Amino acid sequence: MRKKLLILGMCVALVFSMTACGTASSERTASNGELKDNSKADMQGTKYKTTVKLGQYKGLKVGETNAKATEEEIEKAIQNVLESNATDKKYEEGALEMGDTANIDFEGKINGVAFEGGTSKGYNLKIGSGSFIDGFETGLVGKTVGETVDLNLKFPDDYKNSATGEISEHAGKDVVFTVKINYFNRSIVPELTDAFVKEYCTAYKVETVAGLKEYLDKQLVLNKKLSAIWQTLLDSTEITYDEDEVAGLVEQMKNQYIQYYNAYNMQLKDYLEYANMTEEEFDKQLDTSVRNSLKNIVIAMTVAREEGLEVTEKEYREEVDPDVEAGTFDSLEAFQAMYPKQDTVDSLLYYDVLEWIADKCEIVPDSEIETTTKEPETTTAAK
Repeated sequence: MRKKLLILGMCVALVFSMTACGTASSERTASNGELKDNSKADMQGTKYKTTVKLGQYKGLKVGETNAKATEEEIEKAIQNVLESNATDKKYEEGALEMGDTANIDFEGKINGVAFEGGTSKGYNLKIGSGSFIDGFETGLVGKTVGETVDLNLKFPDDYKNSATGEISEHAGKDVVFTVKINYFNRSIVPELTDAFVKEYCTAYKVETVAGLKEYLDKQLVLNKKLSAIWQTLLDSTEITYDEDEVAGLVEQMKNQYIQYYNAYNMQLKDYLEYANMTEEEFDKQLDTSVRNSLKNIVIAMTVAREEGLEVTEKEYREEVDPDVEAGTFDSLEAFQAMYPKQDTVDSLLYYDVLEWIADKCEIVPDSEIETTTKEPETTTAAK
């Protein structure tokens, strides 16, 4: 889905698409899954059973530095856009550079003897990733396709066995890796032109370089303002969690993890063993994550209703129609089968609320912004 939130860098987890088992209610909520028709939605946003007593959300103070974007920040954002649209080109001749992904055959030997796990063929290694021991990747820079090179290296003294996590028998030992470069892929970053913007930046509704810079400037300022004031809003807001709602969302999130690992022929217990974590500790992390996300979302949905904000049908169609028209989905119904209308509406409304709150900030000199110690979050629980 296209989403205005493509640029927004604020670290706020979203749970719009979580649907868990809840209790009976006369209102459709994102957590009780009562709305079966994915083509319908409450355009004022989901009503949750978890509720909040809002703190101050209008007129929050923002220092001047966080009310504008610098040229360097805008240029960095532009570079991110360009790099996200880079394409890989395969090279069967030429020299390796940092950032290239080399396809290599290698064999490692200690005291002239090959060791288990030290040999591979057709291995794809991104140069500069730090995946291999010091000197391996840098030793390939400048080497050409078809070349074979011997790398005289040494395992770190604290080198660990990746399977057991314990210090490896190879730790501290000298090693020679014989490496052959088969070919490499290099990321080709496009040039910033009006033609590029018109073709690749349709999600931002701009068609020129000037339009893209203006859009990114706006998004950066929005992000900086929210980063400056959002924690203040969180701290001043009291939340009453509906424990059934929380439990349902935790269960749903856990099921998503299980399905993810099953897709890779793994089980959740395999991940927990690798992470050295008990299932109880894992569940506790999920509970914390759900509560944090839920608070952010319920605040936004509550502000929307307090201020009469809602998503229009026109805004909704402007968001989803390009994906349908581009052939990504056969029809609007197919799109809504993947992205229920309520989830899309909530996502758009969430962004609109963030933008509305940022616009209502009071810009003051940086010297007027006080640094305060964060107070514990006030929470209560409802059953």
